[in-house]
Amino acid sequence: MNRPVNITTNLTLIVPGKNKDVKTTEKRDKIWRYISLIFVYAILAVGAILVLVPFYYMIVASMMQEEDVALGSFVPTMGNVFDNIAYNYSQTVNSDQFNYLQLVGNTLIVGLSTTCLGLVVTILSAF
Repeated sequence: MNRPVNITTNLTLIVPGKNKDVKTTEKRDKIWRYISLIFVYAILAVGAILVLVPFYYMIVASMMQEEDVALGSFVPTMGNVFDNIAYNYSQTVNSDQFNYLQLVGNTLIVGLSTTCLGLVVTILSAF
């Protein structure tokens, strides 16, 4: 009876620029992977800060008095914050310079009409 023949080989993987020791290569690759992850997350964190700071300042500036905003402060320093909010928002809604409620209504009309029109066109084109 013929028995299957077992063929074994002892191969050594040689990669240019790498050590022949597999454990050392794995350790070096793991370190480089962590370094690259730290670098990527650092770039993402900086990008997130650049995007979120204007939103933060927009909200905080609505809680400040005009003097604080003119000085470029990042936190309200003058007056009571709740009084500042009440005054600023009431001045915005009741301003003589522009009709705030009409502007909000125009924004809603444009936003809703474009959304509905886009929805109709998308449904018809998908059909």
